[in-house]
Amino acid sequence: MWESFQSLLDYDKDEDLQRMYSLLSRIPEGLEPLRKKFEEHVKRTGLAAVAKLVGTDAAAIESLDPKAYVDALLEVHTKSSDTVNRSFRGEAGFVASLDRACREFVNRNAATGSSSSRSPELLAKHADALLRKNNKLAEEGDLEGALNRVMVIFKYLEEKDVFQTFYSTKLSKRLSLDELATATNVGKDLLTQVLQPLVKSRILISEETDQYDLNPHFKSKKIRVNLNQPIKAEIKAESSDVLKTVDEDRKYVIQATIVRIMKARKTMKNQPLIQEVASQISQRFTPKVPDIKKAIETLLEKEYIERVEGTRDTFAYVA
Repeated sequence: MWESFQSLLDYDKDEDLQRMYSLLSRIPEGLEPLRKKFEEHVKRTGLAAVAKLVGTDAAAIESLDPKAYVDALLEVHTKSSDTVNRSFRGEAGFVASLDRACREFVNRNAATGSSSSRSPELLAKHADALLRKNNKLAEEGDLEGALNRVMVIFKYLEEKDVFQTFYSTKLSKRLSLDELATATNVGKDLLTQVLQPLVKSRILISEETDQYDLNPHFKSKKIRVNLNQPIKAEIKAESSDVLKTVDEDRKYVIQATIVRIMKARKTMKNQPLIQEVASQISQRFTPKVPDIKKAIETLLEKEYIERVEGTRDTFAYVA
C-alpha cells in the first residue's frame, strides 16, 4: 500500500489519494505512515527542484537568481499545500508534515550547501528587488501578493535574523534618480552624467535603470581617487560584513536571554539553562551550544551570574 501511495503522489492522483485517506482515517493511527511518507516526498521534491535550478556548475551557486530560487521553493510548497487541502482535507497532521519538510529543504539544499545564511540572503535580495521603484509587479498591482509569497518562505527560515539584517542593509543603501534630482535641484540628464563616474569607480552601484545604491565597501588607499579609473569591487564583502553584524547581535541576544532566565529562576543547572536558552531563541535563530556556553562564561566574568558554592554546574543570579 505504501508503494502505491508514493505512486499516487508522484502522478497527482487526487481522487485516489482522497479515497486512501478516507479509508485509513477510520483506523487508529492509520494515517501516521502516510504522513511520514508525505513528509519525505515533499522534502525530496524540494531538494530536487533546487538541485535542478543550480545544476552541476559550482559558479552557478554564487550567481543564483534570487527570484528563480524563491519561485522554485514556492512552487513545491504551493503544490504540496494544495495536495494537503484537496486530498487530505487540510488535516493537521499532514499540515505539520508539510511544514517540517519545507523547513528542511528551505534551509538545507544544493544552493545553501553548509551555509545557514544563504536562504535568508537570497530571500532578502528578492524582497528588496520587489520593492524597488521600477519593479513590474508594482505596476501590475500584484506587489502585495508577491510579498505575501515571500512571507510563506520567511516562515520556514531558521535564521530569520539574518534575513532581517540583509534586508535592512539593502534598504539603507537604496537611492533613486528622482529623489536625487529633487534633493539637488539638478536635471536628471545632467545628474546621470555626473553619477556615471561614481558608478564606474564602484562608489555607487547601479544595477537597475534610475536606481543607485551606495557601496559601503568601497575602499581606496589613495588620498585622491581618480573617478575615471574603475576600482575592483569585493564581490563577497557585503555578505561577510552582514554576517559579522549578525554574529555580534546574536552574542548580545544570547546574553540577554540568559540574564532574563536567571533573573526569573534564580538558580539553574548548566544543561537545563542551555536548553531553555535554545528554546527561547529558536523562533529567531538556532543558537549553537558553544556560543551559549561562551555567553555563560562572559556573564560569569561580568558577575551577572555566579557559580553556586560547592558545585561546578549550577549557577545563581546575582541581584
